[in-house]
Amino acid sequence: MCKIVVYTAITGNYDNIKPLSYVNTNFDYLCFTDYEYTGVIPEPWKQIRMPPAKWCNKDLARYIKMNVHEILPNYEASVWIDGNIDIINNIEGLVFDALKKGGASSYQHWGRNNINEEMIECAKIGYDSIFILLKQMKQYGNEGFISNELYETNVLIRDHTNSTISEFSKIWWEQYMQYGKRDQYAFTYAAWKSGLNIHNLGRHDPRFIKKYFSYFPHKNGKSIKLYRIKQLINKITNRITLRIIKI
Repeated sequence: MCKIVVYTAITGNYDNIKPLSYVNTNFDYLCFTDYEYTGVIPEPWKQIRMPPAKWCNKDLARYIKMNVHEILPNYEASVWIDGNIDIINNIEGLVFDALKKGGASSYQHWGRNNINEEMIECAKIGYDSIFILLKQMKQYGNEGFISNELYETNVLIRDHTNSTISEFSKIWWEQYMQYGKRDQYAFTYAAWKSGLNIHNLGRHDPRFIKKYFSYFPHKNGKSIKLYRIKQLINKITNRITLRIIKI
């Protein structure tokens, strides 16, 4: 049988990892944490403590999420779930079906259709600087990339045996570090650039259908409050800029 891992990352006490409602004994379950994480890691999760990193906790979590070829080389496939996602049913059939159809599989975004829509909306909310996002849009447009789909990526199935997965992961991570700090922005661009085929799992299951997954709000800790202040500043600046340039 294909060796598969379900994994997640908890850094900076951003979330409290919870026991899963459904556990498939054919899969391994790994929870990566930052070096200083002090929370409890419940069964079936096995903690993998990362060494002290040069990145902030958010970027460390994204590194773990994106660079699957580096941190999980001994597995043939993986299922990433964000720290606030629960597995509520047997996903084995879903996973094996997805692996037949694409190098990566994820649910379509719940509200937007392409990365340009996502960037503009996130700029209005204040998630990122509009100036950084405009540079990112310009690069993709200059390269001839046309965005006509958007994925949520809080559930992500990947085939590690796919010949393009390493290059895809490298590009995805580089774009995240260079530009906007939402991994959805560069997900389809990295797939296009590397030649990786993405399989659309359909309407977002954790939000709406809840056949396999459910999700709960992120923990509201000190780091989140500081992030909200930065978000508010971005929001005001971005909205003024968007009015001036009329996007």
